[in-house]
Amino acid sequence: LGMPLLVLRHNLPGGLCDVPMVPAVRDRLPGADYPDFPLPQEELPMFCYPDGCRLERCAYGSAPEPHLYGFVVKNEGGENIYVSCLSFLEPLSSAKTQLLDEMSRRRRHTSLPHRLFCETEEEQQQTNRQEEAALTPFGSPATFESKTICVVSRHPFWTAYSRVLANLHAASASASDLPIERLVSHLVLSVPLPVAGGPPVTIPLDATGGSARLRLPPPQ
Repeated sequence: LGMPLLVLRHNLPGGLCDVPMVPAVRDRLPGADYPDFPLPQEELPMFCYPDGCRLERCAYGSAPEPHLYGFVVKNEGGENIYVSCLSFLEPLSSAKTQLLDEMSRRRRHTSLPHRLFCETEEEQQQTNRQEEAALTPFGSPATFESKTICVVSRHPFWTAYSRVLANLHAASASASDLPIERLVSHLVLSVPLPVAGGPPVTIPLDATGGSARLRLPPPQ
């Protein structure tokens, strides 16, 4: 019958950072669709995170920088919709971190990575008593979630909207008294569309300096 064959399978660690989360639109402005321009709400998360949205575990000092990109989708009428995006990492809130810790405790008896995590956490609690710190050390590891800001438009203002998104991200991390919602509402509700072939519309960018210009080519 031949020699017996023994097959060994190496199980790769499967922590919560290895599991793709289902992305979704968390907020939007305006809150309702325009009659002739519906928001592609189902397509946006899929194009922003084609492989799923994963948590990232790294030190504050080595967290990836925000990155800009864009894509084009078509609505039901075949019209192009241009989407400018900025994706960035944000530390998990205490409530979300506690929720993940509880999920790891429930899986400690069926998953080796979760068991090792729980044992490490218990050792740290016994030695450090989890002293509360006002600030997190810059080199300490933390869990981040990915978020994306999008500007959806009928026009391919790629350069201008990239600058606007970078300004919004910088403003959200600054000590400005102006709420970020005010900047978003100004862009969506107050900035006019430029006249085709006319002068550009200038958007001041206080957080990053400079400005962004919207310009449409002359009609053909």
